[in-house]
Amino acid sequence: MENSSKFASRRVYQVLAPDMHGCMWFVPRYLRPQKPPKGFDTVVKCAHFVSLIPFLEDWQAFLGDTDMWCTSQQFLDILAGDWEEHAIMLANFFEHLSQVDPEKCGAEIFLVLGTGIPEGETVYVMRRDKKTGDVAFWNAR
Repeated sequence: MENSSKFASRRVYQVLAPDMHGCMWFVPRYLRPQKPPKGFDTVVKCAHFVSLIPFLEDWQAFLGDTDMWCTSQQFLDILAGDWEEHAIMLANFFEHLSQVDPEKCGAEIFLVLGTGIPEGETVYVMRRDKKTGDVAFWNAR
């Protein structure tokens, strides 16, 4: 019992996220089905596309220590982003594939905020297959 309470105290919870202007938004605002570029029609191809976009921490891009979340369009305009931007775009691509071809790509898609090794605080995409129930965590970077 004692160990579980220590673990729970280290969990990462986030309901609101700041945008580029410092306004706080409900996290699901960033999530919506997004059609991937032409030719990226599988989850593996979408993950590869997103991983090709350079990784850049917010403090490096915006000269400050404030965390901010960009929409997928802002992410593409800047052509760089950190954990949140990569995960948001990948989740949006997965959601689109799931809706367009539910027989082949049908899945429930979630953003998972947590702590990873060696990343530290990070964001993953969790994909649970609707047919098999198999769960996979994707590091969008």
